[in-house]
Formats: sequence, C-alpha cells, structure tokens
Amino acid sequence: MRAVSIKNGKGPVDALYIDDSVSEPELKNGEVLIRVKAFALNRMDLMQREGKYPVPAGTSSILGVDYSGTVLKIPPGTKTPLQEGDDVFGLVKGGAYAELLAAPVETIFLKPKELSHEVAASIPEVWFTATQVLLEVGEFKNGESLLFHAGASAVGIAAIQLAQLHNAKYVFATVGSDSKKEAVKKLQLKNSPTKIIPINYNSEEFVDVIKENSPEGVDVIIDPVGGIYFTRNVSILKLDGRDVVMGSMTDTNVKFDLLAVMLKRLQIKGTTLRSRPLAYQGKIADIVKAEILPKIVSGDLLHPIEKVFKLEEIVEAHKLMESNKTTGKIVVTIP
Repeated sequence: MRAVSIKNGKGPVDALYIDDSVSEPELKNGEVLIRVKAFALNRMDLMQREGKYPVPAGTSSILGVDYSGTVLKIPPGTKTPLQEGDDVFGLVKGGAYAELLAAPVETIFLKPKELSHEVAASIPEVWFTATQVLLEVGEFKNGESLLFHAGASAVGIAAIQLAQLHNAKYVFATVGSDSKKEAVKKLQLKNSPTKIIPINYNSEEFVDVIKENSPEGVDVIIDPVGGIYFTRNVSILKLDGRDVVMGSMTDTNVKFDLLAVMLKRLQIKGTTLRSRPLAYQGKIADIVKAEILPKIVSGDLLHPIEKVFKLEEIVEAHKLMESNKTTGKIVVTIP
C-alpha cells in the first residue's frame, strides 16, 4: 500500500516521501481495517517527523492520528455496530498517513452524511484534545475564566467555543497577529455571555491585559507553548487555579516560585492524549459524540479548514503547518 514515509526515519520536511511498498497493517483484537480517504495534520506530526516525539509502545511508526474513510474489514467476533462499507472517521495512535489503517472500535464514529471526508478527518484530534485538556484535566467549571495560549490554533479555536458552552466568564487567548485577534473574536457563540479577549503577544503583555479585565486572574490556563510563559502563568492564576501543560514549543527548562504554587494551592498538570489508554480515549469519544458532533453538523460550532492537499503534496502541507500562519485544520486526501 501507499503511505507517507520519512527518509532515514526522521528529518526535515523534505525527508517526507510517498512509499508504495509499505506492508498492510495487521489487525489486533478490537480493530477494523479502514480504507483512508482523508487525514489531518497535527503539530505532533512535525515533532515526530523530526524524531522529537516518541510514539506509544506498539504504535505504528507511520505518522497521523486522525482520519476519515470506509470500513473494509471487520474480523469475526469484533464487538461493534459498524458494518463493512460504512463511512467513518476517528482517532488512532498512529498510522493515518496511509491508504489502509488499523483502527480501534472505541474511537470510531459513523460519518454524518452532512460532513465531507475532508471535514470529518479534521475533527477527532482537535475536539478530543480540547475536551480532554479543558474538561477532564483542567476540570473547567461553569462560570470560570480561561486563558488559552496559541488561541488561533485548531485546538484553541475548539477550546474557546467549548468554554462558552460551559458559560465561561472570560476567555483570554494569546495570538501572534492582529488578524488572528479578529479571527478569535469571531468565535463568539450565539447568545453566549462569555467575554472573549484575544491578546497579540507581539505587542501586548498578556498578564497586564488579564489584570486589567479580571484583576483576580483566571481559573484555568491551557498552554501548548511552554517555557516562556510558565512563570507568568503562575502569577496570573487564581486561588486553586490549574495550569495544563499540553505542549512545549519553547524552552522546557523553567524557574518559578514554588511559594506562589503552594500559597495559591495551584495545580500544574502535564498531559498528552495519544498515550492514554483506549478506555480513556473512548470516554472522551462519548463526550464528543454526544455534545460536540451534533453542534458541528448543525453549524452551531465553527470548525474551519485552512487548506486541503493531495497525498502527493504532503511536503507542501507540512511546510504550511510549519509556517504557523494557519487558523484552521490542514487536511490531505488519498484518492
């Protein structure tokens, strides 16, 4: 089968190539075979390509975690309501950059007819992650305030809207340009009482903006950036605040005031979704299926697509993600 491979196992963007001699995946218990029609890019793909993101044990070395396609094979005895020929989408721990994929039944959704394969493929990682970091790890409660760093990222766009569904008082979001500030402002949901305040980190200090609007600070911070923000995050959290570290795009070594953490009873939480057990991911899938997917289909929640590429354009797709200029998902189709 065809799949995206990496020359020498890791490297820069130009190391990506289409390999037409990759072996078909072998199905494990609880897995079905998918003919992939589209997959989406995620930040972890860039890190894995560069050898900086170790995949969970037993996971395919092929890049990609979210996909859309058609069920080709369901082994006898597999407990699932799915049928061969069903159009589906879902989340895997690896292997989505390929024509064929072994996918666990716990994290598969039937694709609504209203959604294209391109849109469906771009949903899982974004909304699973937003749900996990905000509600499960961040323990966000109705009426609390949120700061999301990299707020114009795909996960940021999702989390900003999800916080409004839980009646956030304030949502602050750091972004890299004034145009992204305007994009974040457009995430205001109909009839939402939440005040959304985007912050251009190149011209504004987020601590000052937050103190001006919410002197007591924020309850939850979700941070995919890491090092450069950590000390300031601690300073702006309320009593019993939670700082969720979900990535580290900058320095991983930081110094901070332990006394402030103790006196404010802060919780510093690190998390990834990819390494979580299937039962945990299945729990997140149930939330997404019940509370989020219907709102995406109806248009009540925005889920923007930045650009769609063909498989042969995988290098260009990765270059676009590396540019950090996108505000929606990047998707690749496999004809």
